[in-house]
Amino acid sequence: MEGTGKLRQRFRRSLLLILFFLIAFHLSGESPPEIMPIMPEPLIGVWETPDRFVEFSQESQMRIVLKAYYGFVYEPFPWINCQLAEPSVKGDVPGVYTLQLRYAHEKKVQSLRVAVLEDSLYLDFMLRYPLEKNETIPESLDGIWIASGTGSSVRLYPHFDADTFFVLVFDGSSYYRVRYWQTDARERDRPALFTGNDGREFSLPKFIRIQGTLYTCITSTGTKLRNFEQGSFTVEENSLRFFPNTIIYSGTEAAYRQPTPFVLAGNVLVFGEPYLTRSSVTNLDGEIAAHNAKRRPPRKPIFNFMKLDFRWEEIERIRGGILAR
Repeated sequence: MEGTGKLRQRFRRSLLLILFFLIAFHLSGESPPEIMPIMPEPLIGVWETPDRFVEFSQESQMRIVLKAYYGFVYEPFPWINCQLAEPSVKGDVPGVYTLQLRYAHEKKVQSLRVAVLEDSLYLDFMLRYPLEKNETIPESLDGIWIASGTGSSVRLYPHFDADTFFVLVFDGSSYYRVRYWQTDARERDRPALFTGNDGREFSLPKFIRIQGTLYTCITSTGTKLRNFEQGSFTVEENSLRFFPNTIIYSGTEAAYRQPTPFVLAGNVLVFGEPYLTRSSVTNLDGEIAAHNAKRRPPRKPIFNFMKLDFRWEEIERIRGGILAR
């Protein structure tokens, strides 16, 4: 009877503990995690740069293989949990995906937004704003372009969000460049207004949140934007050339010396070369094993072979003179 009483007491304690956790979870307002969509087909497979491979699997995982020692060795690393975030109801753009990376020993989930255009993957790109479902996509650059991806690379460790980024406004042959920076101010749905060359008023969002980080373009509580760059631009084949009236932002002079390559795909705008390109490798494990099994030729010596002619008689004479002292 005494043993039965102890069992009942333990059962009651366990039941109370379970009820306590259920009530606490309910009061916290948290909902159970939603099932994330599977990895999209355009993203699955092997991608590469001159210094690494990046592979996305159907099991919502990602791994990086470094081409170490000048490419002589392919060094694989463990898989990283890589979930695809739920697409937004408004502003969903084909080919643009938000990845949720869970690095080992890291509590915070890292967001990384990418744009896949055919066999090219971009981390630094812009989206046309606003993105309405029924909006007709213009073939020109006209519109407001807001940075959507600010990542610099796909890494083995969490990345840091960009301190600043630029928003571009194209209107005919004129352009306007506005800088945004990180802020800890309270986010509000307010516009940032400025007037163009022809007196036309433009409206930008005062606050922009990218991958969980909040940015703004105005330091005060007002809505008047006074510090922005304006000028004209021309399209030369697949490149843009900017002609600013006055260079406002330091460090941007180099952007105007040479034409800037760009790709316009509907509501997606990218500058420069892609970060990753689709690899011809389909079996990455087999490629790693075959590559690392290769015998490397010996390195070329720093100095070429030289046949030296030592004058031993002169050496002995010098040695004898030194010993005689």
